[in-house]
Amino acid sequence: MRVLAIDQGTTNTKALLIDDQGRILARATAPLTTVYPNPGWAEQSSADIWASVQAFIAGIAAEAGPPPDAIAIANQRETLVLWDSATSQPICPAPIWQCRRIADDCARLIAQGHDPQVNAATGLGINPLSRRRNSPGFCAMFPPQRTCMPGVACAQARWMHGPCGT
Repeated sequence: MRVLAIDQGTTNTKALLIDDQGRILARATAPLTTVYPNPGWAEQSSADIWASVQAFIAGIAAEAGPPPDAIAIANQRETLVLWDSATSQPICPAPIWQCRRIADDCARLIAQGHDPQVNAATGLGINPLSRRRNSPGFCAMFPPQRTCMPGVACAQARWMHGPCGT
């Protein structure tokens, strides 16, 4: 059995192809760029994230022969990708876990007493570093005619949307 392990992190994407004896058959790594366009903001190109993963899969497949039997993925769970669900194209850079652009909105919601309700429903409190609970705050940054909710997901869901188109 051959397993392709992909570790897509904040600073780089790494991939290993490992056989059933634990031997490394192929490896690859590439850095990712984080930009800080405003104080407290941190974002990456979701297209670049996806392209790095695609390049590794293609490169390792070319280097190591037949396709792997399984793929293991670890990635940026708190990176939020907003894309156009009709075109599958990202509509903005992807805010990463370090981004605090909605900190004021979160503080307002906490001050209004909403944190216990969110905590009861999700098991987690309101936190500007948690993207999945805060996607409406990010969508509010776009013009009303731009509907992004059908294409909101964390990075691993975007991976599935890319190859599957669903």
